Amino acid sequence: MCKIKDEQGRVWRSSEHLYQGMKFIEPVYQEAVRMVLTPKESKIIANNYLRDNIRPDWHDIKIDIMRDVVMRKFTQNESLRDKLLKTGDKVLIEHRASDDFWGSGPDMKGKNWLGVILMETREELK
Repeated sequence: MCKIKDEQGRVWRSSEHLYQGMKFIEPVYQEAVRMVLTPKESKIIANNYLRDNIRPDWHDIKIDIMRDVVMRKFTQNESLRDKLLKTGDKVLIEHRASDDFWGSGPDMKGKNWLGVILMETREELK
């Protein structure tokens, strides 16, 4: 895990924590997500325990939120930025059979939004 600061200077344990926390407008729910120990727990608490409080515009803004989170991850962590840049111009695919939005999906025909965002970020960092 690599820690990431948000625009308010709060430190999040991982990019997954920050992404999951941004599903909420209310600071109390963001803080509940921020304080759990693992990325997996942040996803569980956001999608199961707090799901009734997810911001109404989430599906409209989630790609832009992920862009911001990924950029923060790679600008705030030099070693990760170097690894991303070393991928050159390769096509990046998030191989995730269970997710055809952020990843490749079970049939490799998913939208691969995380891969797309990683490639966009890499271009901006060059």
